[in-house]
Amino acid sequence: MKISYNKRFSKDGTVFNQAVSVTSKEWAWLFYYWSQEVKLGNPKKDLYVNGNDSNLSSFNANLERANYSKEVFLTLSQARFFNLDMKLPLKDRNTCILIRD
Repeated sequence: MKISYNKRFSKDGTVFNQAVSVTSKEWAWLFYYWSQEVKLGNPKKDLYVNGNDSNLSSFNANLERANYSKEVFLTLSQARFFNLDMKLPLKDRNTCILIRD
């Protein structure tokens, strides 16, 4: 996993200035990890929830994907959650996942 700080833009024009490159196998694990958290009712929410997302609506929303599923745009709560597993020195900013093979 590698962090980059090049700007990327979502469909709605939001700027994402932090990206993590992962392989498709690593992404499969991260997506499973996230889907299990949602399925179990967010038991770890105190570790990642953004103060503005106390009802977890943006965390539990489908992950926004673009460019034939090679970029996944995350909310701040989702980025914090994924970083519980990745343990990278991520900053608290708009983050996307780049799926590389």
